[in-house]
Amino acid sequence: KKMMACPIMDINKGHKLMSDKKIIFLYSGEGTRSQDTGNTLQKRSPLWDQIDTILQSRLDLSIDQIWNNDGNIHKCPYSPLNTVISQICFSDIWHSWGFEFDIVVGHSTGEITAAYLAGLYSLEDSLMLAYHIGKVASQIEGAMFHGLFFENEIATLPLNLSSINFKHEDQLHITLSGKSDEID
Repeated sequence: KKMMACPIMDINKGHKLMSDKKIIFLYSGEGTRSQDTGNTLQKRSPLWDQIDTILQSRLDLSIDQIWNNDGNIHKCPYSPLNTVISQICFSDIWHSWGFEFDIVVGHSTGEITAAYLAGLYSLEDSLMLAYHIGKVASQIEGAMFHGLFFENEIATLPLNLSSINFKHEDQLHITLSGKSDEID
């Protein structure tokens, strides 16, 4: 079955079509994964079972305990680990399809995935780092919220402006932080 063509790579041949262009894999921080994000596809990654083995031996947790719990997707201590597992598995699948990066970049927990792919961390170290970041973060009082706001609304919000992520038409997509009860 032939797959859709990609302008930079031919997925059926696994090689670069435009050698003067660089391929960049960019990994975001948390919040980009939903419960159904590629579960079937990610489980096809040869690393899926290896990740499960590492989690069971080091943390006495199975990947399914972490992965299939709705409450764990966007909450620490498991949110960073969910994000990193998702990104590593997708990267492994892209590699099996012939996609190779020239540059790898990450933001927040995506930095862990980028460092793993660049060969700076082992798979086990990457998973443990993501878990421990989540464990420490779960002990901190506070929460974050992101969404679209008009510029004049931002100054009136009773929360801290953590970042302006991008502009969409006449609104800004921002991240706010504060005490959990203020955000709820």
